Amino acid sequence: MENSVEETLYANGSVWAVSTSTYTATDKLSAEDLGKDSGDILDIFKLGRKYLLPSDVRIQISGVRGKVNAFMERFGSPFFLRGAYFVPFKHTLIMKEGLEKIREAHLKVGADLVEKYPDLKKEMTQNYPVLENAKWPTEDQIMDKFAVRWAVFEVNASGIQTTDPEDLITAKAEFQKELKAEYDKLKKETLKEAHTALITACDTIAKKIFETGDKITKATVNKPLAIIEKYSLVAELFDLDDIKAKVAEMKSTLEATDAKLVRNDWGVAKDFGIKLSGLANDIDDLSGYSADGSVKRKIKFKKAA
Repeated sequence: MENSVEETLYANGSVWAVSTSTYTATDKLSAEDLGKDSGDILDIFKLGRKYLLPSDVRIQISGVRGKVNAFMERFGSPFFLRGAYFVPFKHTLIMKEGLEKIREAHLKVGADLVEKYPDLKKEMTQNYPVLENAKWPTEDQIMDKFAVRWAVFEVNASGIQTTDPEDLITAKAEFQKELKAEYDKLKKETLKEAHTALITACDTIAKKIFETGDKITKATVNKPLAIIEKYSLVAELFDLDDIKAKVAEMKSTLEATDAKLVRNDWGVAKDFGIKLSGLANDIDDLSGYSADGSVKRKIKFKKAA
């Protein structure tokens, strides 16, 4: 019996929930900060925040979430829980090591801020005397704000027990339905993104060779290889056999290509460009998606025996 999407993914990966925090360098804005009495502020207004540190410092200390998201999306796929990602088991160690490095760098940013904090506070209060009465945190309180945490867990469908009350049975059934839909969505979106990204990357290389004459570098060749690696788990498990064969052929072609030879030998470049362009067209036709992700056409395939 063929496994369902969620059962297959259960056996091949886990879900990582990552949370981050940092010092916001803000304090609550008061009526006095605006030269007004608190009674002058109507109850339909809610005062915002005021900045305690220069903008360049705030930008520097606020970048951790973006780094985490970029890293998680490189080795995993967004899951339907907020801040969570599905991660193939083969990426577990690199995920752990990467998050540890991001956390270490984030803590260093916090330590550097604490070291400069007295001077920054003095500078800001001199430039903006109204900040004298702001609520300035201690250095320990600032460091406590710098954190990167994660939890790893396996998501399994909630089994319904004969002893469960009716409302719990209904809730579990609804959860199972939602979870299955989310896994199906993960599969569909990941495959679509992989196909369109591969088509685009190969078309870009072919365009550089045949139209613009831009230099082909090692990085140019490595880009589609990175895309293949990122989506390999879901593709290996769920993609059509015809498309998997084309992607495998594309990977072999890219790995066997010397960017220096492509730059220096027109014959090599021409053959390489024609090969990639042909593979991109094949994936385009088989997947039914154009490079922009729009539906091209639908094709019915025979199920593999």
